[in-house]
Amino acid sequence: MTDWILSIILVGLIGGLTDKAGYKREFSLTDTSIQHIYAVSERITFSECIVYCGVIPAILIIITAMLWRRSFWDLHNGLLGL
Repeated sequence: MTDWILSIILVGLIGGLTDKAGYKREFSLTDTSIQHIYAVSERITFSECIVYCGVIPAILIIITAMLWRRSFWDLHNGLLGL
């Protein structure tokens, strides 16, 4: 139980720390490496990213651990690793 609590606390800390602004470098408008068209619409939305990176792997871990391996220990470790 303590590993789940620790994981939730760490995810909360990481989420809180990523809201802070990072290093901002100065740039020149004549720099050709940044003269690309800005994409107005996202290719993958945030909700799609959550599904692709979280929900689908979690479902695959659950299926593998409970149907193929039939082990709650594998399920527990797989979800913590995710």
